[in-house]
Amino acid sequence: MPWRPSQPFALARRRALGQILLASGRVYRENPRLYLTIGTLFLPVSLVVAGIQQLLFHLTRFGALSDVTGETNAAVVGTALTVGLLVAPLALTIVQAMVASSLASAERERELVPRTAYATIRQRIRPIMAGLVVVAAVVVLLQLTVVGIPVGVWLLVRWSLFTQYIVLENLSWRAGLRRSRELVGGHWFHVAWVTLAVVGFALLLGPLIGIVLLLATPMSLTGVNLVSGVVYVLTIPYAALATTYVYYDLRVRERVEREALVLPAEAVLD
Repeated sequence: MPWRPSQPFALARRRALGQILLASGRVYRENPRLYLTIGTLFLPVSLVVAGIQQLLFHLTRFGALSDVTGETNAAVVGTALTVGLLVAPLALTIVQAMVASSLASAERERELVPRTAYATIRQRIRPIMAGLVVVAAVVVLLQLTVVGIPVGVWLLVRWSLFTQYIVLENLSWRAGLRRSRELVGGHWFHVAWVTLAVVGFALLLGPLIGIVLLLATPMSLTGVNLVSGVVYVLTIPYAALATTYVYYDLRVRERVEREALVLPAEAVLD
């Protein structure tokens, strides 16, 4: 698996997984203030998660269970983790949009500016949220059937680049989902490495650290959620960078494949 050259600001080029990881790390390391600023979105999200958890415990039987067995009970911990993982993709999608915008701006201006990223969100928030709702609804419904879990995972990867399409090509949510499905096409496993491994690790690391703290320390659920939020601040922007590099990688692959189909026909005409 080649790691170099990474060329982080030469966006439109093919990259192996190692080059994607290295390019993401270089951009993050050289612009920590920008990406930590974008990642801070997860701090208010962690407070929202804590509020939902407390509301859930007060309005359902989990509250009584927590009072009797404590917050380290497996059912309580599982419920808290589930709430966090349901809310986190919302913030992840917004972070992906801002990161994609920042990279595109950097290629043009050689400067990464937070204001460009936030301006993009204000302009594209409706199609981004619409696309997220559709993806989440389809995947969750398939997961509930149990037998549909493999199909749900397959679709999740096929649609995983819709945010980049909406932001970078100014598409509607329908066109973004369609183009993501087309772009991933025969490169499903290549995309899955980043979508399931890098993004999955970034999404799970915060809650896993939170569970360890919950079981090993007297920290409250609210405190655990804040710690998870801080972990998200550090890790999610990196995962968003990686998915954006995958988008550019597949764009180049798509162009090369189209040219390969056109050239033989031109050769015959000659």
